Amino acid sequence: MPSERRSSCFWWGAVLILAVCSVATAKEKQPKSHPEHGTIIARRTAEHTETAPVRTDYNGKIGGGGSDVSYLPVYRIETEARFYELEARSGRDAFTVGDLVQFRIEKQWAYVQHGDKEKKLRVIGVELKSAKQ
Repeated sequence: MPSERRSSCFWWGAVLILAVCSVATAKEKQPKSHPEHGTIIARRTAEHTETAPVRTDYNGKIGGGGSDVSYLPVYRIETEARFYELEARSGRDAFTVGDLVQFRIEKQWAYVQHGDKEKKLRVIGVELKSAKQ
């Protein structure tokens, strides 16, 4: 019995040490870097339509089938090597043509530095610049 208690105390101690270390490393996170930089050269508006499905409730009444239309700004950003098309997540304009921006790309999202915060925009297109430009 005493050896089981020591073994149990050892494992609980190890778990406690790992928990403390993980909290300490979480606090030491490095600030996010924004390695890409470029200029917003164009802005357009994209229209999105979302339609609710038609459904029948238990009483036989039909509902749904409505549509909502939203208009989202799309920015074209020129960097040294590429053009990016980034779509905002809300209809409010965060940037204007001519703004210099710094951003990073993670999967299909671009995180654009905006003051001391980041704006999350969806990457909808990437185009390489031709060598002639």
